[in-house]
Parts: sequence; C-alpha cells; structure tokens
Amino acid sequence: MEFIEKWDGKKVGVARSKGGVVATVDYKDNLVASGIRLWPPPEIVQKLYKSNQQRHFADENGNEVTRHLGYYSDLQSLHSEDAITWSIFGPLIYSSAHKRKAFVEELFDKINVPFNGSAEPCIWLWRRYPHPDSLVSGGPEIDFAIQTDKTLLLGEAKWLSKEGRSQGKDKNKTQFDIRKDFITKYGQKMYPQVSSFVILGLDLDQSLFQEREEESDDFDLHQKSATWSDLCHLANHPLQKELIDYLCWKLAYSRIREPAPTPEEQQKAIRNFLLVAEKIINLSPDEVSVFSPAEVGELLSELKKSCLPVSHHEHKSAVECIEKKEILFDANLYKIRHLLAFLCQNIRQNEGKNCLLMNSGLIKDIISRLSYLSRCEEC
Repeated sequence: MEFIEKWDGKKVGVARSKGGVVATVDYKDNLVASGIRLWPPPEIVQKLYKSNQQRHFADENGNEVTRHLGYYSDLQSLHSEDAITWSIFGPLIYSSAHKRKAFVEELFDKINVPFNGSAEPCIWLWRRYPHPDSLVSGGPEIDFAIQTDKTLLLGEAKWLSKEGRSQGKDKNKTQFDIRKDFITKYGQKMYPQVSSFVILGLDLDQSLFQEREEESDDFDLHQKSATWSDLCHLANHPLQKELIDYLCWKLAYSRIREPAPTPEEQQKAIRNFLLVAEKIINLSPDEVSVFSPAEVGELLSELKKSCLPVSHHEHKSAVECIEKKEILFDANLYKIRHLLAFLCQNIRQNEGKNCLLMNSGLIKDIISRLSYLSRCEEC
C-alpha cells in the first residue's frame, strides 16, 4: 500500500486510479472532521454510496480502495468536491449558533451580500428541491445552502469539473438556469419572508458563474462567485488554520490540467519562478517581519505570472532550487516549508510529463502565510 502525508502530518494509505487520481483507503482521511462528536453524521452517510468510478482502480489499487468499506465511494477521491464542501460547511452545521453566524456574516460581506437577519442562520448540505420544470421530486441537488431571516443562498460547488449543461426538461439549460428558474417561479411562494436570493458558484478560480444583480418588486437575485481559497481563509471559520492546510493538501494531489504552453512561455515561466522562489526561500525571519502589504502583493503578482506548465528537464532545476535552501520560519507559523515540500512532491509525481510548476491556489496560500508572518508580533 502507498502512504502519503496528510495535511495534519499523519500518514494515510492511498490508492491511485489508472488515470492517476489519488484516493484515500479510508474515506474519513479525506475529510475535515474536527469537532464532530458522533461519526458519521447523516450528511456523510448520504454520500457513502458505491461509485461507478471503482472500475478505474485496477489490481492492487482496486483491492486497497475497497479495503475499508468493501466498495469505493467518491468521498475517497481527492478530486471530490463533496469532500471539501463537507470539510468547510459540515463542521459549521455541528458548531455553535454563534460561530455559524459569525462565519455567515463574514462570508456575506466577502461576496457583497447584505446579511439582513437577526436569527441564527441555518446551513444545510445536499438537499433537493422539486424540479422547476415538472415539480417532481428529485430535482436539482443544492450542494450547500445558507438561510437567514431575509436571505436564502443556494451554492453550487465544483473542484475540477465545469458547470453542468443540457439540463432541464428540454436539455437546454445550465445548472445556473435551473436554480434561477426555481427561485423565479417558486422562491417567494416557498420562502415568503425572503427578500434576497443568492446563487453562489464556488470553484478554484471564480469562473463558474458570471456575477450580476437582478432586482424585482418582490425580491433581489444576486449571482455571485467565490473560490475555495476565499472560504478557507475566512477568519471566522472555527477551523480556519486546518482548512488552509487541507486546501493545500488537496491542491497538491489533484491532477489539475492546463493548456500546454509555447516553448517561449515555458522558458519565461521557469526563469520567473526561480527568481521569485529564491526570493521567498531566502527570506529571514527579520526580513519577513518588516514586509509591507505592497511587497506581499508584488510577490503574489510575480508568482501568479510564473504559474505555467513546464517540461521535465526544467523540473529538476526548480526542485533543486527549493531543496538546497533552508527555510528558517518556525514550523508552527503556518508551515511554509511544508507547502514547498508539497510542491516538490507534485512535480516529482508528474515526472516526464507537462504539469503545473505551481498552481495559483497553492501560491496564494504561501503568500497568505508570508503575510501572516509579516503581521505576527512573535516574528
């Protein structure tokens, strides 16, 4: 059995599909479960069905991936959007009302939606509404939802997949269209107290839904987008630090495909990366302590420019650049060295192929941790 290091430092058994997708042997090793007293909760049991993807795990990997449950569940896959959806919202469902309200207020502020509520908000996962075209049961599954006195937010979560199309009775609608139809036709009838409806697309790069606002005499409809990184970094989530580590881990082991760059783009990307990586790696604690927000933003901008696929012969110099240096930061201050180790591992696993040298989500988390260190009085 293959073992990898989890976001909390523990070793866990994994299997790999024929296409290289990593799955944990025990589904729980793919979920944040801190603070959940009785396990598994019903939301998780609902998702523990046998997956058709089991056929993609062959030979020894097929044996390992079915070792725990006796079959394979999609919750085991590090590509699972349900796993990260639970990891963010699940612990909040079972947290205190005060913590839920603080998180929802911060989230609504982040996406620029008025909170409009005095009661404690309700959060729920994976419920289905009647289908807006036919009103039969088994309509669209809402990945996550948040309800306050005056606002109802319906969330659609994606990890590596795109928005579903060919939806509806005539197969001519998108997932967004179906949710908008439900709100327009039946939202106020089912939720007469709600004056503000929100459809939130959640993915890696805010490309799921285009943001726009619609107003009517009866209610407002807000179409919003956010990234997984946005939510994991919300300070009012009781598990914020663990979620940031979890997101980095999930990014490091996901097979994120990007268009192949030109040779010129490859050369430019590797040069930029080496320059910026050297700058980050060589920072001393004293230098980090005087970092200004402007410098942090400049580093982030440069790293994003370096986020391009590179060929194998260029991988080695990038890995050696990182591995030859010692990072002096305290391991308890957000584990920057641990993040760079994830990056090296990701490059090695794709040896001989074009792959991402760095992805923007991981870059954001490295910079976020640098920024945290720059504000930390202990540095």
